[in-house]
Amino acid sequence: MDISGFGGIAVGLGDPVCPLGPFTPHGIATGSSVSMDPSWFGPKTLWYVVPAYQGPVLIRGSRLDGPGPVGFGEQPLVSALIIPPRPTLNELSGGYRTSPGGTYVMRPGCYGVQVDGTSFSYLIVLEIPAPT
Repeated sequence: MDISGFGGIAVGLGDPVCPLGPFTPHGIATGSSVSMDPSWFGPKTLWYVVPAYQGPVLIRGSRLDGPGPVGFGEQPLVSALIIPPRPTLNELSGGYRTSPGGTYVMRPGCYGVQVDGTSFSYLIVLEIPAPT
């Protein structure tokens, strides 16, 4: 996959939808930035959809080790991220649909991100430490 200008590790390699960013292969964020709202922080994340899957995607998250919201997008939106079933504005060569932005949280911790499509549903676990 050509992702020029965006580095990192894809968590859940082999899944139809993955987050790509500053993660270890085990889903631990190694870098976090603060959003325009300083109460939110998290890793820059490029969510991508493999070309073999052309349907819609719903991505939502919650903290697993305590209370806490998860926000997605260019700025934290405490809601689900939806990737439509058509080409995206940021589509990469080879037909990879993408949604760039961040995966934002308000507290360090362990987070579950549920990824749903028309033919799959799975959970990705991410650990997001405090920004340094």
